[in-house]
Amino acid sequence: MVIVFLGLELLSLSLYILVGFLRHDQLSNESGLKYLLLGAFATGFFLFGAAMIYGATGTTNYNEIASAATSGSILSKVYFSLGIGLLLIGFAFKVALVPFHMWSPDVYQGAPTTVTAFLCTAPKVAGFGALLNMFIAAFMEIQVEWQNLFWILAALTMTVGNISALMQSHVKRMLAFSSVSHAGYLVLGVLVLNSVSLSAVLFYLVVYSVMNLGAFGIILLVEKDGKGLAFEDYRGFASQHPWMAVAMALFMISLAGFPPTGGFVAKYGLLSSAVSEGYIWLVIIAVLNTLVSAYYYLRLIVNMYMQEEKEAPHPVSGVLVLGLIGLLAVIVLTLGITPEFLLKITAEAAATVF
Repeated sequence: MVIVFLGLELLSLSLYILVGFLRHDQLSNESGLKYLLLGAFATGFFLFGAAMIYGATGTTNYNEIASAATSGSILSKVYFSLGIGLLLIGFAFKVALVPFHMWSPDVYQGAPTTVTAFLCTAPKVAGFGALLNMFIAAFMEIQVEWQNLFWILAALTMTVGNISALMQSHVKRMLAFSSVSHAGYLVLGVLVLNSVSLSAVLFYLVVYSVMNLGAFGIILLVEKDGKGLAFEDYRGFASQHPWMAVAMALFMISLAGFPPTGGFVAKYGLLSSAVSEGYIWLVIIAVLNTLVSAYYYLRLIVNMYMQEEKEAPHPVSGVLVLGLIGLLAVIVLTLGITPEFLLKITAEAAATVF
């Protein structure tokens, strides 16, 4: 548990600096300060939770915590339960689960786009990896005690994230709330917590990272002097930059979870694993949220292809970035058509745990 804490905080410290890296940009400085203060607050919850777990079990070793929980040798059941809750609050901030997500839209908007691309992927992958590791190794045997909490977190995060994204006119803020909703879908896999759901979560994290990096890569190329950040800036974009519009449309379709993209396969895997364990109502909520999310993803596509032309943002020439965007688009499409290779890898990885 100590090593997990140190690793997450080292990642967070680097992100605090990167978010406020533009010293002469007031928005970047404000975002960095907000992220730092709220992050420190979340760190306090995590440490307090770890201390309570230590007080209740006398150890921070996952295997020994699991043994204490199953053998009934916990010194204080109240401290142990509170410790799990406080640890979960710390993780919820790291991966932007509702109601600990309010830092994400402002930080995503204020940070340099290159940092935002990293911010929406690396902390979420690391956070969910650490969360899965802890709950599988230490708290798996008492799963029934925290399942209801994860059920509520998943439903709230999916719903609030998607409804908030509907109301955005700024593309980066929309993607920030989109990231929140995707965290809610990932909680489904944590809730089920078996080899199938773990494989689905790993696959989802890979696909999620690819499609978000691609979307932010395009925003990075087109943003200039404040343009390229609003939905309206993309009106007629397809007629002037057809290949970039195709790539952006592909990323949006994948984020929405539509075939034939990797996003569809990833979401289908999570939902099917939840159905197999009887979480029907939560899956219904997830499907309804997917339909809601289609509106704001397709809104960008409609602006690019179906709105009358205006002076669209002119992408900065960057052969390397364009090549990477093209590669990411191909990966998203390939994982939607032939996902077997990656699914095999994630299934083998999950099988080593269960």
